[in-house]
Amino acid sequence: MLTNDGELANRLMHPRNEVEKIYIAKIEGVLSPSEFYELKKGITVEGRKVIPTHLKIRKTTEDSQIVEIGIVEGRNHIVKKIFEELKHPVSKLKRERYAFLTLGNLKSGEYRELSLKEVKKLYSLK
Repeated sequence: MLTNDGELANRLMHPRNEVEKIYIAKIEGVLSPSEFYELKKGITVEGRKVIPTHLKIRKTTEDSQIVEIGIVEGRNHIVKKIFEELKHPVSKLKRERYAFLTLGNLKSGEYRELSLKEVKKLYSLK
């Protein structure tokens, strides 16, 4: 999301507002049941615990996995760092949802303007 509205950007990114972001990560290797459980319960990254709001395995192959993960933090590269802690580097990452906003039919590199209703709804979050 790109905005020149500083107040809105702060509302969306500040951790106290707990705005959920859903990511799809392709990771190297396959999470073991114990790693999945550890991740679900929370993992410490750079001295602070991160607990996903949502965690789901979408697809597993012999040498990789596609994982759907929800977080409310906005730390830089946090999803990559989470999986690096588990020794499963991220090879591909896409943010699929930001609060209630989804990519819909947008392709990589495309964009659309938010409607006034969407902007008002974003301002009303927490």
